[in-house]
Amino acid sequence: MSLCALLAQIDQLVGEPLVQAVKHIPLSERVLEGILTRSGPYAPYLALAAALEYPQMHTVPALCEAQELDIADVNRELLRVLSQSQLYPARGR
Repeated sequence: MSLCALLAQIDQLVGEPLVQAVKHIPLSERVLEGILTRSGPYAPYLALAAALEYPQMHTVPALCEAQELDIADVNRELLRVLSQSQLYPARGR
């Protein structure tokens, strides 16, 4: 889920259209399908990852319920990802 969410925004990082930006990255068809068309088996999890960003956070409980995910588990995973990003800050900043 975190990988899909990150890659779904790579166009903003590299300044290219999303279709072009992901061409340079070896990804499975499922991941590409989720990122480019918001369909396939990873699409619901990408929607959940996107909803975790403000201002869509109010949709998180319903998305968790639809995927039969415990919202506490999702919150713990979000905290884990955020804490990892603190351990490895982006270079050049």
